[in-house]
Amino acid sequence: MLQEPLHIRRAFSETMTLLIEARNYAAHFNEIRHEEFVRDWSLSVLCNSMRITSRLAHIMSWILGQKAVQAGEITLEQAARRFYIPDTEFYTSPKGNDDATLPSGLKELLRRSHGIYTRMLRLDLKIREELDPDLVDAEPDNKSIA
Repeated sequence: MLQEPLHIRRAFSETMTLLIEARNYAAHFNEIRHEEFVRDWSLSVLCNSMRITSRLAHIMSWILGQKAVQAGEITLEQAARRFYIPDTEFYTSPKGNDDATLPSGLKELLRRSHGIYTRMLRLDLKIREELDPDLVDAEPDNKSIA
């Protein structure tokens, strides 16, 4: 078994840290949420929280796919077809980072999750492009790898 590349170990650590911070932030937000909060504001907070969670879930899935490649469980092509990072506006947009109405803690999580998402997306696109240019625009293969 090959040792995991440093960038995978660091991305895993950073993603886990952000996941824990996002969970803690959500728990704190739910504790302090009151009826006097404006409904549109609460929806904006919840939507941006979902953006953070979704970004981190895609990154973690991709990282676990790369770990499976390093462990010899699947090939790089199988990982590229099954575990990829979506290049869509919902995930790639920095929207919310500059929204003055959002709490500063949420904006910081948005900024950081956007940063790691952008880095991992570039790496994923590079890997898929090198393997097969058609993989860049392909839909994920959600069938069993086995």
